[in-house]
Amino acid sequence: MNRLHIITAVIAALFIASCSDPKYQRKLVEADSIASIAPEKSMLMLDSMEHEMSSAPEHEQMFYRLLRIKASDKAYIKHTSDSTILQLIKYYEKNGDKRLLPETYYYAGRTYKDLNDAPRALEYYQKAIDALPRNTTTEFEGTLYFQIGRLFLNQVLYDKAIEMYKKALLCDKEPKDSTDIIHTLRDLAYTYNKAGNADSSFLYYQKAYELAEESNNECMKINVLSQMASFYIEQKNYNKAKECLQPSLDAHDSINMSPNYTMALKICMHTKEYDKAYFYAKELLTIGSIYSKQTASRCLTELYLTRKDYHNAAKHLKMFNSYTDSVKNITATESINRMNSLYNYNLREKENLILKARNSRNVSLFFTITAICCIIISILTIYAIKSKQKQKLQIEKLSRLKKHLFEQSEEFIQKNKEKIYALEQELKKMSDENKNLASRIEEQRAELILANETAMRKQARNKSIKTRISATDIYIIIQEHIKRDKIITREEWNTLDLIINQEIDGFKNKLYEYYNISEHEYHICLLIRLDITPKDMATLTGCSISAVSKARKRLQEKFFSNNGTAKDFDNFIKSL
Repeated sequence: MNRLHIITAVIAALFIASCSDPKYQRKLVEADSIASIAPEKSMLMLDSMEHEMSSAPEHEQMFYRLLRIKASDKAYIKHTSDSTILQLIKYYEKNGDKRLLPETYYYAGRTYKDLNDAPRALEYYQKAIDALPRNTTTEFEGTLYFQIGRLFLNQVLYDKAIEMYKKALLCDKEPKDSTDIIHTLRDLAYTYNKAGNADSSFLYYQKAYELAEESNNECMKINVLSQMASFYIEQKNYNKAKECLQPSLDAHDSINMSPNYTMALKICMHTKEYDKAYFYAKELLTIGSIYSKQTASRCLTELYLTRKDYHNAAKHLKMFNSYTDSVKNITATESINRMNSLYNYNLREKENLILKARNSRNVSLFFTITAICCIIISILTIYAIKSKQKQKLQIEKLSRLKKHLFEQSEEFIQKNKEKIYALEQELKKMSDENKNLASRIEEQRAELILANETAMRKQARNKSIKTRISATDIYIIIQEHIKRDKIITREEWNTLDLIINQEIDGFKNKLYEYYNISEHEYHICLLIRLDITPKDMATLTGCSISAVSKARKRLQEKFFSNNGTAKDFDNFIKSL
C-alpha cells in the first residue's frame, strides 16, 4: 500500500501544476489527499457528499466515483464488481480529464486482480503504463511494474515476476521514499526463494535490510528480518532464524502476530524449547489464522504426547484434523483460481496470436460469449445460495440479539414476578392429592426466580463495570478531550480497547462474532459503552455529527436489520 501512496502524490502534483479546467470542488480534493493515510475518514467524507453529488457536474460525479474506488482499495476492501470502473474507463477514454486516465486504468487492474482475472488486470496495468505522458515521474511506472510482478508471482510465473520486479527497481533509482525499493527488494528475494534460487534470495534480502538500515526505517528493518527468518527456517538454520525473528516478537506487531508466532513455534520445536513452544501454540489457537491453528494443534499434539498426556493429545489431534480439512478446502479453491487465471492468461496470449495471424474475431467471440454465459450462470447460482444462507443467518442473529436483550430487561423481570405470583397462588390452592403437580409448579417457580436473579446480577454487574471504567485514567482523559474539543489518539484508542476488554471479558470477540465491523465502527461501539453522546463522539473521532449518525445507523442495520432501533443497538452494546 506504500506504493499506492505514490499514485496520490503524482495525481496531486498534476492537479497543482495544472491551471486549466476542469476544476474540482475543495471537498473532493481533500478527500483525495487523505485517502492514502486515512482511507476510512476519506470514505466518510465521500459518504457525506453523496447527496450533493447527484446535482454536481458530470466531471465531478465521475471523479467522486473514482475516489470511492480508490478509498475502498486503500482501506483493503476487496472490489466485487467491475461495473463502475468500466463506466469510468469509457468516460475518461472519450472526453474525461485525461490526467486521470492512468489512475483509472490502475484501479481497473486492482479490480480485476480482486476478481481473480489476472489477464485483464495485467492488460489494464499495461494500459496505465502506455497512458503515462512522456518524461513522467518514474515512481508511478515502478508501482505498475511492481503490481504486475505481484500478479505473476500469484500465478507461480516466477521468471516473469522477477523480470517485472527488476523493471520496478530501475524506475525507482531516485525515489522520494526508499520504502518502495525495500518492498521491491524484499518481494524479489521472496520470489527467488520460491523459484529455488536460495543464493539470489539471500542477496536481495541483504540488500533490502541494508537499505532499511541506511534509511533508519525501523519498521521495514523488522519486516525484512521477519521474512528472512522464514527463509532461514526453510534452510534449517534455526539459530539464525531465531535471531532475525526476535525484533518482530519484541515489536508486538498485532498485524503480523500470527505468522511471527508460527515461525517462533517452528523454531522452538526444532530447538527443543518446549515451554516456549507450548506458549506460542496456545496463543495461536486464539489469534492465529487457520493455517497457524493447524500448525499449533499439530505441535500441541506432539507436546502432549511427550508428556504422556494422551487425553489432551487426542483432543488436539482432533483439532488438527479439523483444521487440515479446512486448509485443504481453501488450498483447493486457491489452486482452482490460480489454474483458471493461468489458463486464461495462456488462452489470451494464444488468441492474440491467432487474431494477428488470421485477422479474425470469430474464435475470440465464441469463447468470450461462452465464458460470459458460464460466469453469469455461476454468479446467479452462487448469489441465490448465498442470499438464502445470509437471510437465514441474519434471522438467527437477530433472534439471539433480541433474546439476549430481553433477558436483561426490567420487562423480563416483571413478567417473571407475575408468573411467580401466579404459581404461588396456585400452590396455596393445591391439596395433598396433587403433590406431584405442586412439585412441578415449585420447580417452575424456582426456575423463574433464578432467571430473575441472573438478570438482576447482570444489571448490577453492568453498573459496577460502568463505575470502575469511570474511575480509569483513560475515561478521565476522554472527558478532558470532550471539553477541549480534541480527538482520541491511536495510543488512547488502544488503551481504551484494553481497559474495556479487561473489564468486559470477550467484549470485542462478542461483537465480531455477529459481524466483521470496521475499526471506525468498533471505536463507535467503545464510545457507546462509555455512554458518550453522538455529538461528543463526533468530537472524539474527528468526524461530523452526520457521519457519526450514519455510522451508527449502519451498525444498527447490521445488527438489527429493519426490525430494531438505534436504542436497541445501544442497549445491546451496554449489555455486553
